[in-house]
Amino acid sequence: MKNNRVFVLIFLVFSTLLALKSAYYLPYMADDALITYRYAQRLLDGFGLTWTEGIPVEGYSNLLWTLLIAAFGKLGFELHTVATVMGVIFGILNVYLIIDYVRNRFENANPILLITLFFYTMSGTVSIWSMAGLEQPLVAFLSLWAVVKYFDFCDF
Repeated sequence: MKNNRVFVLIFLVFSTLLALKSAYYLPYMADDALITYRYAQRLLDGFGLTWTEGIPVEGYSNLLWTLLIAAFGKLGFELHTVATVMGVIFGILNVYLIIDYVRNRFENANPILLITLFFYTMSGTVSIWSMAGLEQPLVAFLSLWAVVKYFDFCDF
């Protein structure tokens, strides 16, 4: 599958499917996302990564995600919107990684690729967590990227 037009078409189709499937779950937000938003907002307000005044408590488990949200919040974006959009973007980047990996690894892999992408993009689990405000899409992207790079390095 070396044809770039086919690659772009497959990417657009499955990215659109994932975005539409994720939009189906709007306005859902995981309640734990509020913890991240609170820490990000307090950071933006100049109080550091704290929950309240007093002794700092590290009550978040997603430092990178919190800092990314705060960075976009500093630019004036609403925190929940940023988290939702970034989640869907990282879900779409996973589509890209899957396509690119299969495209560069296997000859005539179209059926395998299409089946894999169909199940990934139509998964309710992937869709709902892509827009729920939590860090799962980022973790999935970084994990998938690391595995792909490992396979490239080891030349599997």
